Order: sequence, then C-alpha cells, then structure tokens
Amino acid sequence: MVGLSQDEDGVTVELADGTELRSRYLAACDGGRSTVRKLLGVGFPANPRRSRRSSASWR
Repeated sequence: MVGLSQDEDGVTVELADGTELRSRYLAACDGGRSTVRKLLGVGFPANPRRSRRSSASWR
C-alpha cells in the first residue's frame, strides 16, 4: 500500500502496482510499524522496536 484517500462514503487504497481498491472501512491492524497509521499520520502509543512478542501453543 502506497497511498490512501477517504471521503464520506469510504476509503480508496492505492497499491504499489497502481491498483486501487475501494472499501467502506479500512482497519489499521498491520502492526507497530503500520503503513496505514503512517499514511494517516496517527501515532503508535508504544515504541515498536521495543515491543516484546511471545507465542504459545496448547494441545
């Protein structure tokens, strides 16, 4: 994703190959270094480089 624009009806996202996608909503759930948040100018409350991650599995 290289660009986005929004209006009262939804969001248009521009991909690197020039493709444009249109949607009613766009969720910025692409991690601490979110492209969506950067393009919108929305900050992240934590330092993404200092975040700790863990994973667990149960059987």
